[in-house]
Amino acid sequence: MTEEEKRAQRCCIVCGRPSCLKQYKQPELIAALSRSVHDAIDSGIRTFIIPYRDGYDAIAANVIVNIKKKVRDLRIVVAKPKSQAQKGMTRREEFLLRSCDLAVNIDEGQKFYPSIMLDRWMVDHSSRLIVCRGDDFNDDINTLITYAEEQNVLVDDFVKYDMLRTYQKRKRTRENPYG
Repeated sequence: MTEEEKRAQRCCIVCGRPSCLKQYKQPELIAALSRSVHDAIDSGIRTFIIPYRDGYDAIAANVIVNIKKKVRDLRIVVAKPKSQAQKGMTRREEFLLRSCDLAVNIDEGQKFYPSIMLDRWMVDHSSRLIVCRGDDFNDDINTLITYAEEQNVLVDDFVKYDMLRTYQKRKRTRENPYG
């Protein structure tokens, strides 16, 4: 299988900081993310690349691990910054590394923007980006979305799309209760 064929079956997930997503309840975010992951699986995605970070990235990793229990042919690749290789691990990080199929140490390059370099590496190896940015649009996330679009990577802003879809359903129901 060529690298292009492998890339076509890969998806990366990047979530904004918890402070950017505080307007949403965690169960809503998990449900919306699960729907996006299942949509990706239905479109042929078999490998999910997730960053080795806390916050909602860690929650996203948990969602993928739980789905993998039911969909056995999924693979999980953890992208880990080389700078974190020497640091001690939390229990959550140990669980994530035990649950993944491959852990890749990424050289972040510049010291000033290590998370951007990690995110770009994930996009460079994927055909789809599932992103969660919330209403408080983060400049790093917006930059990543622009970069992904320039690389012809499909972008799924799952919170924006899912919450809009829910709103439209409610609106349709109020305007026409008979469907």
